[in-house]
Order: sequence, then C-alpha cells, then structure tokens
Amino acid sequence: MVTMQSDAFIGLFLLSVRRTARERLVSSVLELGTPSGLWWRARPVVSTDVLVLGTSVFFAIACNSTFLSGVLAGRSWTEPSTWVFSGAMLVMLTAVHLLLLTLPLSLVAAPT
Repeated sequence: MVTMQSDAFIGLFLLSVRRTARERLVSSVLELGTPSGLWWRARPVVSTDVLVLGTSVFFAIACNSTFLSGVLAGRSWTEPSTWVFSGAMLVMLTAVHLLLLTLPLSLVAAPT
C-alpha cells in the first residue's frame, strides 16, 4: 500500500524532473540566439544590395499580377515574342521597384 507521503515524494520527484527538462529546453532555445549558438553559425550573410534586389523581384512577381495579366491579355503563350515581352515587363517592374526601394535606403544607409 502506498502512503500519502510516498505519493507526494513521487509527485515532487516528477515535478523536479520535468522542471529540469523544461529548464534544459529553455536554456537550449536561449542558447540558439547567442553568438555561440547554432543560429549564428548557420545564419546567412546577405548584403543590402542583394536584399533589395530580392525584395524588388518579389514585388515585381507577387504584387503586380493584375498588371502583368492585363498587359499580357491578348497574347498567345506559344509565341516566343510573348515570353520575351513578359520577361521585359518583369525586368522593367524589377527596375522600378529597385529604384523606389533604393531611394530611401540611400538616405538611411548613407555614411556620415
């Protein structure tokens, strides 16, 4: 027969085991954010130029679908000129977004 004291002892033991496991989990998660953690070792280094270019390409493709579908409305995708024209439109939209994004960034990131 198990007494009340042994049940309490087992409960406290399990609680302490859980707490140490929880503390280990929290400390390992917090360690990921430190410079010695895994996140800092596997973190990619991207320059501002590449980041702005990637953002411009994203905006040109994802945010201008209505414009691109309107411009390419009467064209057949089997013709090579349609592919060249759609590529030129994407390049033009990327250049416009790149220009619009670099204007404020040149003011913010300008050396003093």
